[in-house]
Amino acid sequence: MLEGPLGAGKTAFTRGLASVFSPGSRVKSPSFTIVNEYRMGKTPLFHFDLYRLGEGSDLEDIGFREYVESGHCVVEWSEYLAHGAPEEAVTVKIEPEGEGSRNIEIIYPDR
Repeated sequence: MLEGPLGAGKTAFTRGLASVFSPGSRVKSPSFTIVNEYRMGKTPLFHFDLYRLGEGSDLEDIGFREYVESGHCVVEWSEYLAHGAPEEAVTVKIEPEGEGSRNIEIIYPDR
């Protein structure tokens, strides 16, 4: 789950993940498609953007559980989820701190 304001670098962060999980994929923001699929690695990477859906988004309507069961999922604007992030989700908060600098906080689920 990725959180941060517009322009924080959420899609850039996803590009870094894709370089590991789906090398050679051309990552772009899924703002108008809701989810982009990258399948060039052993396990697919699914990149969601809930910004356009807004608050109270219910990913079950688009088969989110099926995506989770078949690959790695990155969700931008996860704070818009109707029922919150899945228990097992890792949250990455990205906050810009001046030109070209970011503060990144990684929050792991309780174990």
